[in-house]
Amino acid sequence: MKRSYWLALAIVVVLIFLVTWEGLESPPRESFPRELDEEPDFYMEGAEISQFDHLGELRYRMRADRVSHYTARNITELVAPHLILFEDPSPWEVSSVAGTIHHEVGAETGSREVVELVDDVKLERRSSEGNFIEVTTSALTLYPDRKYAETDQAVMIETHTGRTTAHGLRADLQTGQLTLYSGVHTVVLPETL
Repeated sequence: MKRSYWLALAIVVVLIFLVTWEGLESPPRESFPRELDEEPDFYMEGAEISQFDHLGELRYRMRADRVSHYTARNITELVAPHLILFEDPSPWEVSSVAGTIHHEVGAETGSREVVELVDDVKLERRSSEGNFIEVTTSALTLYPDRKYAETDQAVMIETHTGRTTAHGLRADLQTGQLTLYSGVHTVVLPETL
């Protein structure tokens, strides 16, 4: 019995030695060159992405000239994005020169997708009867899960009845309710009176 104990111990020591020796012999793992640190993990050109909700319903569709994802920063950069947010009775469309997608994590809300749009941002909705609303601004934060958008930048809102300008906006895209922050000025078109 003593002999099998020593034999087992010797086998374990030899195995540990072989594993350690093999680890010492292996060449060091090469890392990526520093020039690639700022390169995307993947990118798509002429991309079209569809996002579905937990019931399998189409939530939104996004087209972009280029989509670049960076895992290290957990961000997706967009060039010329155009989103269609599907909502009854008609969809909202949002476009801009550039944007990013990232996730916001909250204790009560969990992880939420956030789309930040910049430069020549346009949010619009058109009905089959010819009614429309078109919001233009320099930056807009969109929360597709909540069907909500906001900005603290100057906005211009054009509709079939007139034009309104303001400094800042909150938009409930599900109900179509817009809340303006300050500096509100409205012009009503005479033919709509």
